[in-house]
Amino acid sequence: GGGGGGGGGGTDCDTLAELAVMLSQERADKEAVYERYRNLEQQMEGTVQHVVKVMGDDKKRLVERVQQLEGGCNKLEQQKAQLEGIVRDRDGKVASLTKTGDKSKKDALLLTKRCKGAYDGLKKAGDEADSLVTLGKKGAEASALALQRVSESLQKAVAKG
Repeated sequence: GGGGGGGGGGTDCDTLAELAVMLSQERADKEAVYERYRNLEQQMEGTVQHVVKVMGDDKKRLVERVQQLEGGCNKLEQQKAQLEGIVRDRDGKVASLTKTGDKSKKDALLLTKRCKGAYDGLKKAGDEADSLVTLGKKGAEASALALQRVSESLQKAVAKG
């Protein structure tokens, strides 16, 4: 492969031309990378805004839910008071029944068991709802899980009742 080396000036020009092509290629690459970077940045910004919005919505829903639960707690308090009245009535009946024979004692025992089951169920739901309201005030995030548990307990209590 002879023939090389001859016109020194000519090869310098070639080298410069190649260099210019390489430089402009490099600049195009850098611009492409920068463009990709900017697109990613915008995507991230969009994602962050979306997350913030979703979290805001969640928090609003939780606050509403806590308010609902507070309303539910007040209802439970009323029901508890009613139940305590019923229990007092029952105690009176039991006292008068107990004076009469064995059959009445059995009836009284049965009545006591039945009332207690309902009362315990209601009390448990009431306690959970109370603790939930306290939690809800401390931080809506923590109450998300508790909300689920309480609604399950309430459903169970309602199903039993």
